Amino acid sequence: MNHNGRQSNRLRRRLTAQRKRYEHKARERNSDRLSDRIKRDMRLELDIQRVWKGNFRVYGVRKVWRQLLREGIGVACCTVERLMKKLGLQGVRRGRKCWITVADDSLYRATDKVNRQFTTARPNQLWVAGQPVIAHRFSTGCIGTGTVGTAENRGKFIIAITVANICAIRNAFGNIPPAEFEMAYIAN
Repeated sequence: MNHNGRQSNRLRRRLTAQRKRYEHKARERNSDRLSDRIKRDMRLELDIQRVWKGNFRVYGVRKVWRQLLREGIGVACCTVERLMKKLGLQGVRRGRKCWITVADDSLYRATDKVNRQFTTARPNQLWVAGQPVIAHRFSTGCIGTGTVGTAENRGKFIIAITVANICAIRNAFGNIPPAEFEMAYIAN
């Protein structure tokens, strides 16, 4: 495309943008120039708010939609959903609200026996682990470390460490149930 063609495309885009801007401003001043969908949505928003408030603000999308149909207002369920979301309206959910466990500050918490330190040297630093290093722990303590290369070796190391940890626990405390072991661990 030659130089004049590029200029004409830029000019056409700028004129189109100006035309759209002027049309938008004209629609703001004169509501007769609005599209049919926007006019209908404005009427439906009033009906949706009326039905929602008239039913103690507990109706959701489905019940508001059914009530509008009973009143003879033909509207799609997805339209009611879109407009209720736009208006910030929602129905009440049944049942109790789901609360996650909230920590009680008055209770005793076990101290961090492993001394975890999740800190970085600089902001947005990535934690990368290419070849994990695994320590072999036996009843006598930490014997050594090994580098894991493949997934097969990683599985073998994990099994070995699990067995070693179980042996270390049994040697230290004897064969006791897990709950009693936990209490003994916290007491130490």
